[in-house]
Amino acid sequence: MNKTATAASLVLAAACLCGCNNTAKTHEEECKVVKADAATIKSMGIVNTKCPIMAEDALDPAVTVNYNGKKVAFCCAGCINKWNAMTDAQKAEKLAKAM
Repeated sequence: MNKTATAASLVLAAACLCGCNNTAKTHEEECKVVKADAATIKSMGIVNTKCPIMAEDALDPAVTVNYNGKKVAFCCAGCINKWNAMTDAQKAEKLAKAM
C-alpha cells in the first residue's frame, strides 16, 4: 500500500463516529441504523430506549448484550465494543441515561 492510500485509509478510519468498521463517513452510513418502535423494543424485553453509547433513539433489536440480567440494545455492533471496554460503574451510568 502506498503512502497516499494509507493516508486515505486513516482519514476514512477517523470518520466513523462509532468505530464500526471504518469505511463510512457518518455513523448513519456506517451502521445503517434500524429504528425499531417502542412497542417492538418492549416486546423483545429490551430495557433501554436509546443507545447507551451514542444516546440515539435508534436501536437495532438484533444488536444486544445481557447486562446484569437485562437485555440492552445498541444502534450498531461498534457500540458493543465500546460498551465492553467500560467498567461496570460506567455501564450502569450509561444504561440509566438510556432508559
